[in-house]
Amino acid sequence: MQTLPSITYFSMTWPIFTLGILFLSHIFFGRFKPIHVFLWSLIGTSLSLIFSTYGEISFCVIYAWYMAKTDDRSDIFWIFIFMEVNLIIVTIQTCITETAYSFSSDQLNPAVIVTTLILDSLLAMILTWLFVKERTQLNKLRNLIQEQNKLQNSVILYTGQLASRCIVSQVYLISSVSTLHSIFLF
Repeated sequence: MQTLPSITYFSMTWPIFTLGILFLSHIFFGRFKPIHVFLWSLIGTSLSLIFSTYGEISFCVIYAWYMAKTDDRSDIFWIFIFMEVNLIIVTIQTCITETAYSFSSDQLNPAVIVTTLILDSLLAMILTWLFVKERTQLNKLRNLIQEQNKLQNSVILYTGQLASRCIVSQVYLISSVSTLHSIFLF
């Protein structure tokens, strides 16, 4: 598995965490809290930088525990949805990074940079659309989630199962890319 320089990995994951926590801040508090967003996105990115996928999952568990204690238990639902989206984006980035580095390991491949920019921009556009066009629907959904514990529990179980599948698929895809690279070199 290829290791990216720390600053590169940080710059790839920090926008995802910042956008996600910005969205969650609006969902939890009804407004954006810059200090909350900055601190938690920095913690999430740092744990991701240190422990990779395990750090991202650990961050979401810590953040869910913190928000359940300080705000509302139903916040866990939204944090696990964020974890799901985050793991999907990071898995896509990792697969493309590994593929790009398997063919050209000398320098940071432009495909990695372009993919990161596309995924971050896509996430920003989707969140902007949700804030601008679907704000009332988000508020209705938040109220529904607060009232229905069974829905929260099913989503948390689903997301936990998805997180474990992402980890397994990431390991499998990385080993597959290495095998494909070995085959094509001969």
